[in-house]
Amino acid sequence: MVMYPGQHGSPQTTLSSGCQAGDTTIVVANASILLTSGSLPFLMTIGTSTGFDSSSEVVLATNIATNTLTVTRGIQGTPYVWAAGSLCAILFTEYQNRAFSTNLGIALDEAPHTEYTANMMINGNLEMWQRGTSVSNPASVTLLADKFVITYSGIGSLPTLVHSRQTCAPGDLDGTFYFYRIAPDGAGSTFNAWSFYTLQHSIRGGTRDFAGAGKYVTVSFFARSNIANKRIGIGLQSRYGTGGSPSANGWAGSCVTLTSTWTRYTVTLPTPTNVGVTYGTNNNDYMILYIFIAWDGATWGEYNLGVSGTETFGASGTIDFARFIANPGMNEYTFMPKRYDAELKSCEKSYQVMSITTINGTFWLPFRTQMYSIPTATRSGGSATFANATTDGISVVDTSAESISVLLETGD
Repeated sequence: MVMYPGQHGSPQTTLSSGCQAGDTTIVVANASILLTSGSLPFLMTIGTSTGFDSSSEVVLATNIATNTLTVTRGIQGTPYVWAAGSLCAILFTEYQNRAFSTNLGIALDEAPHTEYTANMMINGNLEMWQRGTSVSNPASVTLLADKFVITYSGIGSLPTLVHSRQTCAPGDLDGTFYFYRIAPDGAGSTFNAWSFYTLQHSIRGGTRDFAGAGKYVTVSFFARSNIANKRIGIGLQSRYGTGGSPSANGWAGSCVTLTSTWTRYTVTLPTPTNVGVTYGTNNNDYMILYIFIAWDGATWGEYNLGVSGTETFGASGTIDFARFIANPGMNEYTFMPKRYDAELKSCEKSYQVMSITTINGTFWLPFRTQMYSIPTATRSGGSATFANATTDGISVVDTSAESISVLLETGD
């Protein structure tokens, strides 16, 4: 709610002439005292010549010309026929008390108390690229930037698509060093029913922590494209984890049209109710954020994103993203980059690479960061094998000392 300035001493004057219920200008005896310590606009209460009561009217003064006030009538109370001599004062009204209480409640409820609530997304600033910095024509369910999964289905003919990390030009987006680029070499063709091409980001625990009837998530990001009128869809869905029921629930989506310059886009989406759902037993429920690059019109477009027409890749060109943030509630938060070490540790709960030197024998390799679940371990180089993995470490078995890289992947 809008809050208006108060004034010390609750200054008051009187109407120098009467006013009708529909008048939007009123004349007071001395308007100068109403501006002693405040500025336009301000709330003013009109009462009788003897005082103020429940029949008083609160008006909003938006302009003053000498002693003539331009006002919006009936902010509280009913517009009334007021006689000359009626008292006019700047008082602390019920409206102001309600505005203060409401805004304080919103601030306490939605303020970014922690890094999690300030931005539910991990690697939203796109600093972590542990798997590499470029991939051409990736398979579906491929990760490049940490936590961002390339997923697609149903498109008959994909163009050549290059995903890559790019460096921001100095001054373009202060506080952001890298951005994500998708470069198609054409539009693609044959977009069948339910076909799509997306980046997906899973917010672990987001369903239990932030979803529910009457709740919202606000997503904002910077984007640009040199492909004319390129549309991007944003979707949100709840997942209830292994053994949960239903496996997925609810859908909310929206669409924006990009321009050729960096622009911040904000979308507020309702979350589905959790009434009647069953959470899985592995504590792996999550909220999933979809960033649609292309989709068919009859299914994903009309039913889930609220737009008409199939959205292809458009043409040969580039589509750029930066500074993703998802926060609970309907208010848009200011983007604040997370500490590098904290962001890396969050990413390493899902994926980490460790360069080690083995021995002739068996030894225990502790992980740098405890992982979400027992990871799948693979190696680059050498002949070592692995056994007895936990979320904290793994046994390494080798027949000679050699340098290898251990890749640890949980799949999220």
